Amino acid sequence: SNDNDESDGLPQPQCSDGIDNDLDTAIDWPADLGCTDSNDNDESDGLPQPPPPSGGECSGECGGQAPSGCWCDNACNGFGDCCGGTGAACVDCPTLNFCN
Repeated sequence: SNDNDESDGLPQPQCSDGIDNDLDTAIDWPADLGCTDSNDNDESDGLPQPPPPSGGECSGECGGQAPSGCWCDNACNGFGDCCGGTGAACVDCPTLNFCN
């Protein structure tokens, strides 16, 4: 009979399964520093994960200045005064020019 199933029934090691198992944005060996080789079954590297963008300060303030004094407009990227950095500003205001 013909084998129409691409899986071999065995799970792949984390460092060669095509999944970012430790959520550090690096996938598998050699890109993931937690992998010693492609047969390693643990992608974790013991390094602290970066915090997600804080966001929130620009909620309802897109295009202007937030009450805390930081900015949520297209110019904040150039001036370096975006609320929570550009990543956080883009969470609340994804239509800002630099968020694309």
